[in-house]
Amino acid sequence: SRGDGVRPREVLVDQVAADGANRMHVAEIVHATYGNFRFYPYAGLFFGWLDAHDPARLAAARQAILAAITWSAEPVAPLPHIYETITGATNG
Repeated sequence: SRGDGVRPREVLVDQVAADGANRMHVAEIVHATYGNFRFYPYAGLFFGWLDAHDPARLAAARQAILAAITWSAEPVAPLPHIYETITGATNG
């Protein structure tokens, strides 16, 4: 953490720098989804920047995320692997 003097990983800085003029914008980072991990180094640096420059906003974001999660002491039943079988008409 910032309090412990931890600095951003150099590899994250190098990955963002390698994107040159094709760097992601903040809006792209905060709306990124899994499936394309291009956002990972940006997100790491963005959260590091928030920690260093606006820790109150980072704390508010953390609280908002935690408030959106439902915690339970009871185990949750697993979701099905297959919800339904999709069939279609054949041309013939």
